[in-house]
Amino acid sequence: KNLSIIDLILANLISSGFKEVHITLNHMAEKIQKHLENKYTEHLKINFVIENSKMGTAGSLYYLKEYLDGDFILMNCDIVTTLNFSSLLEFHKKNQNLISVVANKTSHQISKGVIKYTNSTITEIEEKPTINYTYNAGIYVVNNQCIKRLKEEYLDMPDLIKEYIPTKKVGLFPLIEYWKDLGIPEDLED
Repeated sequence: KNLSIIDLILANLISSGFKEVHITLNHMAEKIQKHLENKYTEHLKINFVIENSKMGTAGSLYYLKEYLDGDFILMNCDIVTTLNFSSLLEFHKKNQNLISVVANKTSHQISKGVIKYTNSTITEIEEKPTINYTYNAGIYVVNNQCIKRLKEEYLDMPDLIKEYIPTKKVGLFPLIEYWKDLGIPEDLED
């Protein structure tokens, strides 16, 4: 069955028990709204917000300040996942976070030898090392107090997260479920 990415996301949210979502739109807004507006009326209330200009993931929350109470889930719409949203919300509340960031682990092999040096003296060399790292999966739980001061301007989520790191109330939720970022060509190949 040919489903769009947003249809897959909404189906997962419905199966997780969500009854209402807010979707902020900019690029292809009319087309996306037309595709969704009558499709889910039975199971899900969808509120559409059209950005006046490109706002970024965090910046778009400016338009939702008056509508979001307490904690809410925020995610990019180019992600397909089987994430257990209830577990994510439980983690967020248990840890009393202002922001919880869903994160995944991966590794990447460098195709060249890596040199570490001081001035012009080599201190270490390693042939084609594998680097392990944890990355932001584009899914968050955010407390509405984090968006109360937002202005109508572009803001990416990492910038909002950086504002709250000093509070020690930004948590990492480890992703163990299926996850693909379909905005990345390599992930489309899998």
